[in-house]
Amino acid sequence: MPDLVGIAHTVFEVDDLTVESVFKALLNNRVMTIAHYPGPKLIIRRLSWSIKRRIRY
Repeated sequence: MPDLVGIAHTVFEVDDLTVESVFKALLNNRVMTIAHYPGPKLIIRRLSWSIKRRIRY
């Protein structure tokens, strides 16, 4: 679902801004995922989709 893009962010602890440093961070497990709750707009959109679906069937 495209609405869920941006719910979680991945933080990389890198030594410098190179591709090699990002790969090293992945290999050394120096990454952390930060998730947050969706905003009210997404919650309402998902809820309305569920209600519409139940009304149709």
